[in-house]
Amino acid sequence: MKNNVKKQRKHGNFYRLLLDSILRLNNPLWKQINISQIKINENGQKCLIYYTVFGNTLANNITIFLKKNTGVLKKMMSSKWKGRTMPELIFIYDQILTEAEKVQKILQNLKNDK
Repeated sequence: MKNNVKKQRKHGNFYRLLLDSILRLNNPLWKQINISQIKINENGQKCLIYYTVFGNTLANNITIFLKKNTGVLKKMMSSKWKGRTMPELIFIYDQILTEAEKVQKILQNLKNDK
């Protein structure tokens, strides 16, 4: 079990580096994406990629863009991947920044009410 977790982390780190390099090279829209976390399931068949976007106004456009271009990204990544199989890439918008802003506003309101 420990080896499997270690392997998942190793693959996750590799996928993150690979995706970051691809996102920085090709399309200006891709440069707005920040990979916040990558999780790989136990059998390595699915790769959940959590991302945030610089400027929330672009979030919907980038979500659509990623869904349309998942195959292209997978193909680009598979050319560098030395493993047997390339997992299914699943992009998930990470709302941590939005949630953090909400918490910050609540705290600020509480401070102002004193």
